[in-house]
Amino acid sequence: GGGGDATAQQVAVVTQRADALEEEADSAKRQVARVLERLEGATTAKTEAEATVAWLQLENARLQQRLAVQEEDFERQKRLMIARHEAAQQEAAARCKALEEQVE
Repeated sequence: GGGGDATAQQVAVVTQRADALEEEADSAKRQVARVLERLEGATTAKTEAEATVAWLQLENARLQQRLAVQEEDFERQKRLMIARHEAAQQEAAARCKALEEQVE
């Protein structure tokens, strides 16, 4: 009955090998699933980052525009103040002249 034992042993080895291969395949599948999940996460993060960058660029453009308007406003006010100051100086000079003429 030695031959029957050998066959049983061969069957056992083949079965073991098949089980091991199945386990490897499952492990590989799990790994692929993990990689896909990570990739999906990375894609989502990339999309979110791109959206954030686009928003920041828009916000930056808005701020630049506001700044330009404020600078324009500041320049206008500065010119107005200078003009007022010059007018006041001229008026003061005219008054001084008038007083000097009165004194003479």
